[in-house]
Parts: sequence; C-alpha cells; structure tokens
Amino acid sequence: MIVRDASPVDRAAVRRVHEEAFGRSGEATLAEALEPVVSLVAIDGDRGVVGHVLLAEASLDGVHPILTLGPLAVRPAAQGEGAGSGLVQVAVERARATAYPAIVLLGEPAFYGRLGFSSAEPMGIACPFDDVPADAWQALQLPAWAPDVRGTVVYPAPWAEV
Repeated sequence: MIVRDASPVDRAAVRRVHEEAFGRSGEATLAEALEPVVSLVAIDGDRGVVGHVLLAEASLDGVHPILTLGPLAVRPAAQGEGAGSGLVQVAVERARATAYPAIVLLGEPAFYGRLGFSSAEPMGIACPFDDVPADAWQALQLPAWAPDVRGTVVYPAPWAEV
C-alpha cells in the first residue's frame, strides 16, 4: 500500500471511495468542496485508489486556526487492511510540520485513539454540534500547541451541507 498526495487525476476515484465507504454522496461532495491543507490517497496495486483523507482549516472561535481531519474513507473491500491507519499517520506527520496547533475530528475512539487522538473537551476544544457523543469528539495536539488554544470549533462552510 502506498500513501501519496492526491492529484486532480484522482478526483473520480476519490469520489467513488467516499460514496462506497459511506453509502451516500454527502462525504464525497464535502471532500470535493473543502480546500485541503493535506489531501492523501492510499493506492493498493491493481485495485488503485482504496482510501482518501484530507485535512482542512477550521478555527477556534474564529481566532485560532486549527485543522480538521475528515472525511476519511476506505473502500469497504479494503477496510481492515491498514489503509485508513496509514492515511491518518501520514496526514498527522504532515500536520506536525505546519504552524497549526491541533487537529480535531469526529470519529471512532478506538480507531483514532490508537493513532494518538484523545478527547478534545479536556483540551478546551468544544464541539459545535449538540448531538455528538463526547468520546467521538477528539483532538490531537501538534508541536505548535499552546495553552491559550481554546474555544469552539468553527468548521468551513461546506461542512454545513453534510
């Protein structure tokens, strides 16, 4: 499995990955609408693109720029083979080299926990959504983290469509 930067030629394959993984088009449309800071694909030999993840900019209360991870998608036939973990690991490596202080996400605690993410609330990062289980609201501090990085996440406009 190879993880590399997504390119314009991957666009149709990335859309298919999201549609297959989520069983709908919302996340695929979101992935196309967001302006990525990082956009990665997982390539598996003859199967081609089997996964995609992106990091996009958001903010805390419109003051502190941060990164959001998502959507992350892996084709159902390739799930459990390491593509998702590989994508997140490379995305985090790339994020560590930026001036952003944190990455936030909504996701499965067991999966993201083993990749270094933990509950965002104790870090002072509040979720903007009312119906999210507390353990699914997660964050990862990056090298640029500082104690004053606190607030409620303000997602980019395309997130409102999902």
